[in-house]
Amino acid sequence: MFSKGLAEGISISTSHKYKGLEKPVVIVMDAVARSYPLIHPDWAFSRILGDSPDRIAKEERRLFYVALTRAIDKLFIVTERQSYSPFIEEVAKTMRLAKIDWSEFPAVKSKSMRLLVQVGNQEGRGISPTFAIKDQLKASGYQWQSTGSTGWTKGFQANGFDISRVQGEVWASAADGIEVRILDESEGVVARFVVDAGTWVCTLDNLASVQAADDVA
Repeated sequence: MFSKGLAEGISISTSHKYKGLEKPVVIVMDAVARSYPLIHPDWAFSRILGDSPDRIAKEERRLFYVALTRAIDKLFIVTERQSYSPFIEEVAKTMRLAKIDWSEFPAVKSKSMRLLVQVGNQEGRGISPTFAIKDQLKASGYQWQSTGSTGWTKGFQANGFDISRVQGEVWASAADGIEVRILDESEGVVARFVVDAGTWVCTLDNLASVQAADDVA
């Protein structure tokens, strides 16, 4: 948790919405190959609009550079050693990128159960519902999970979790044709919501029992 003063200075946004804006410190999240460039497995759906893999990659590269140029003082790029974005290689050719040694920082210790919030498409709605909000989902810290239970996924601590936290994220009010599933650590569904035109309707809710079990543990 951040103090009120610090929290007020933190904002989360997509690269699209940050054009023309600047911050003293910018953290670019999820700069990995599966996200930059983000070419959806069903990209052919966009062929109707004239898109192609090359065109999508070119636009993703432009947005990546928009994100990199928003920092006034410090820029941090969060990636994975074995799966960093090819765009980072291009940047490294023109400037020195200093690496952070995470071993110098103490590990986060927690015994609390975690919940996974997974955002997917409602049955029969195709791929367009999540495709329309993919940038907002990325900006909110969601990652595409292609194995097991598939969908845009983000972890939360079970203790104190409330669905209003998810409903307050940038993508939630624009969601249409979306199904939101709350999963336990074994990926069992403990709650489910359908979202149409930004309106959330609960179809399953066993969150209270899961959180009670976590409190006992």
